[in-house]
Amino acid sequence: MEIITDTTILSNKSEEVDLDSGYRNVLGGLVGMFERNTLGLAAPQLGIMQRMFVALLYNKTVPSLYGFVNPRFERKGKKEVPSTEACLSIPDVTRTVLRHNYIEVNFDKCFQISDEGQWEEVEGPMQLSARDAFVFQHEYDHLEGTLLTDHTDIGNPVEWWAKQALKKRQKIKQRQKNAPKNLTKPDKVNPKKQAQLRKMEKARRKKNRMLAKRKAQLEFMEKESSA
Repeated sequence: MEIITDTTILSNKSEEVDLDSGYRNVLGGLVGMFERNTLGLAAPQLGIMQRMFVALLYNKTVPSLYGFVNPRFERKGKKEVPSTEACLSIPDVTRTVLRHNYIEVNFDKCFQISDEGQWEEVEGPMQLSARDAFVFQHEYDHLEGTLLTDHTDIGNPVEWWAKQALKKRQKIKQRQKNAPKNLTKPDKVNPKKQAQLRKMEKARRKKNRMLAKRKAQLEFMEKESSA
């Protein structure tokens, strides 16, 4: 088997894998063709139009080769970030494309394959982020007949991040500019003024007590005079 570079073949969508059809032989062929200086290999790249691929993932920080059968997306994060990628089927081409920074995926079958050739079945779903998410999306594209060159090349990722930061600052400024102008801030408590108010309240209460006492004396005198 050899890597296919014919884009007319690679542009076709792959078919679902029948789990009773001896799929492990095909997946084993992908494992045998996989090279450690690459990050993934999909069945269509070998001319086999079935929904399978292998990918080197750093899931939980330990790099391992995973084989996916009938993979699918359960959820994609909203945030897209630059990913600089190359492809064995499109030699000498490198592009920086936008990929979802977080994805949750599932599959009909998935195996973690050790360097010694042991296959351990993995249950889904699986959460992938950053580099692992980019690799999965790249290989999944092959199953959909989507080539790296079908994606828009965003250019220098550093410049892209700088533009995003500028847009964010402009958005904040615009939001501040459109904010209502008639909102009044609460007055800060003035300790001197607060002490003066307490003193005035104390004097008012004292005056009220004196008036009440004077009124009681006048009422008593009126009763005495009428007796």
